[in-house]
Amino acid sequence: MRAEAVSEIQEEQAVVSDDARDMLEIYCYLACMGPGAFERDKAMELVTAHSGPDRALMVGTLLDPGRRGFRSRELGQLLAENLSNRVKDTGNVISALLPALVSADTDNGFTVLKNLAAASSHSVAEAFSEVLLSLTVADSAAIHSNRPAFIEGDDERPRAMGRLRYLVSVITSLNLEAQSRTRLFLALSQTLEDGELIRDIVLTSIFPSDSTESTSVFLEGNDQALKAVLNGAAERPNGKAEFYGACRAVMEMGFDRGLPALARVYRLLNGPQSGLRAMSSMVRAAVLLFLESSCNQVKDVSTLLAKEYDLDSLDLLTVVAPGIKEPHRSALCDYLILGSNHILRMGKVTADDYAIFSQVVIGACVLHKNPERAGSQIRKMFLDAAGSLHVKLRASPSVGTDEADASFGSVHSFRRIVETVSAEFRRRDSLSTCLTNVMPLLSDFGHPPRPEVMGQPEAFAD
Repeated sequence: MRAEAVSEIQEEQAVVSDDARDMLEIYCYLACMGPGAFERDKAMELVTAHSGPDRALMVGTLLDPGRRGFRSRELGQLLAENLSNRVKDTGNVISALLPALVSADTDNGFTVLKNLAAASSHSVAEAFSEVLLSLTVADSAAIHSNRPAFIEGDDERPRAMGRLRYLVSVITSLNLEAQSRTRLFLALSQTLEDGELIRDIVLTSIFPSDSTESTSVFLEGNDQALKAVLNGAAERPNGKAEFYGACRAVMEMGFDRGLPALARVYRLLNGPQSGLRAMSSMVRAAVLLFLESSCNQVKDVSTLLAKEYDLDSLDLLTVVAPGIKEPHRSALCDYLILGSNHILRMGKVTADDYAIFSQVVIGACVLHKNPERAGSQIRKMFLDAAGSLHVKLRASPSVGTDEADASFGSVHSFRRIVETVSAEFRRRDSLSTCLTNVMPLLSDFGHPPRPEVMGQPEAFAD
């Protein structure tokens, strides 16, 4: 009796399996015929014309509105199983079917592709992700192009956006290795232009929460990808801790690679509309800890710093320099002045950079243990830059050309830098003697008063 029962169960499973495969065949056939083929009468006509009336009941079961979710899971799992058996041409099969299946799902309420993504093995998911990414990028470019259909039509754009959101949800359902997830995040965050879509992405599993994954984005991503990481760090449950871990991991790559990457992040965090300025403290902490550790290993920390100067890195080093002890702090200040001189001489300071550049120069001079020597270096830097600009102006063509406009723009930026630095130096000079008259009293505060001090009431005359 038990053997007969097992035999009956196996026969029923075989029947169910055959029915499911037939239903998958019908679904793919209707999908290839277009979204309108899923209308009940049209579907009955198409299927029965080729397969006979015995498929009519199966068409009715497939199109039952109350069973769409169950059928989608069943068909998605079966399709994933079939694709896993086609090792060599998985990508070709998916490429041929994907556009039709996307339209079938988005226009008729199915979620076959999403269930296929969730049930796919790693090998299928890798091939699937390539095709999905290509289609998503193409759809995004089409939506944000100047195609009249998306500008003049009232219905086409929302439909296209719904299709794009569905593609993104399918991508984020894939079971991928960490490296593939990072690659997808980079591609999507740098390509998609819709803020809501990017926000949806940062809350999914393809967000680079691991420090190794985040390092790749920090080093390879553009500003848009970095902004997506920063917004995700602010919104995810453990995002800020993950972000700080990523900053530490990036800085561990050294001053040549890690510092420029974090300097770019620091600039974005302190942008006028970032709203994430508080997170910049984590960047400063990561840089300061690595800088302190480096100071313990060498006599002159400037020997470890990069010789390729960029203004964002110099700005970040200026901010953390007060936390470094002497003599490394003065060595760092010398490095900042040297880097500033190189950037100014090469003409890399634009009109938008004068405030940051001035802050670097002022900070390097103020924090130096020998401000007179630092000041003489800055004075020489400005004189050399003025001479170089004078030569360029004399050699530039007549007014109105691009080269002449660039030369006059450089002169304007240079003047603003000199005026800003000079004003700051004058302001600090006015403070240097404000306590001179009362220092004898303040230095002896708490000790028995000396007669020569008691005989000087004019010390408080001011």
